[in-house]
Amino acid sequence: MDEKEVEVDVQQQPPIASMQIMGPLGGPGMDEIGQNIQDILGGMMPKKNKRRRVTIAEARAIFEQEEAAKLIDMDNVIRDAIERVESAGIIFLDEIDKVAGGGKREGGGGPDVSREGVQRDLLPIVEGSNVSTRYGIVRTDHILFIASGAFHVAKPSDLIPELQGRFPIRVELESLTQDDLSRSSPFRRMRC
Repeated sequence: MDEKEVEVDVQQQPPIASMQIMGPLGGPGMDEIGQNIQDILGGMMPKKNKRRRVTIAEARAIFEQEEAAKLIDMDNVIRDAIERVESAGIIFLDEIDKVAGGGKREGGGGPDVSREGVQRDLLPIVEGSNVSTRYGIVRTDHILFIASGAFHVAKPSDLIPELQGRFPIRVELESLTQDDLSRSSPFRRMRC
């Protein structure tokens, strides 16, 4: 019976192109506003059904997916996700050397002032504060922050002292040699 074809009504999702409200014209932070508007309008728009001809096996999978979606309480999912982030979250800040103030920079003092501003903006988040997200307020007090950077131009000591103190453990790695690369290569037996 699984191969027999039947007609079923399937809820049709709105076309993505019509839901792109902010598009490429939005500036920083506009993605979040656009997503919030999409969430609001998505709840207001009536669901359209489309009649499709599928096999009984495919129809069973469609019905299972629709019924499973009805069982999920998104408020509980969001509440649980926020609790997990606050108690066991890890945030990895890559390329933190890009906001360090030292080294040779073009243009004089302008870029250094901007970099220091970014560091000062990061500081309260790393120290522990309440951050507003699209799902609600997240407390960063118990989130583990890990930062990394190449520090080719700048040094870790070029970060503002308050931010340096929030990353007390430093690990410096040596550059890879050609032997290191050939030893880890899956083609190590193939020498050029």
